[in-house]
Amino acid sequence: MKFLTVEQLNDKLKNKKILNMSDLIQVIEEEFEVTISVQANEESKINVEAIAKDSDIIRQIKESKKDRIMDRTYSGEKGLKFLQQKIKDFNNGTKL
Repeated sequence: MKFLTVEQLNDKLKNKKILNMSDLIQVIEEEFEVTISVQANEESKINVEAIAKDSDIIRQIKESKKDRIMDRTYSGEKGLKFLQQKIKDFNNGTKL
């Protein structure tokens, strides 16, 4: 059975931080010489009309956008450091 190691997959994807599904599909198709067809089911589609009518969702989206602009979001290494600091503060009795 043919397989890809994590290192091979990283090499093929050129260490991208953000992947589209199409990137992964392309690697699989090229490596295994197959054709992949992905069909979205109706349940996984976003109902934009319903979202646009929901004021709470709109509020959350706006808050998330504001958080990104104000650099109040954490991902990857930055998120890990934030959580480690919070744990350290908690263990030292610092008010969170």
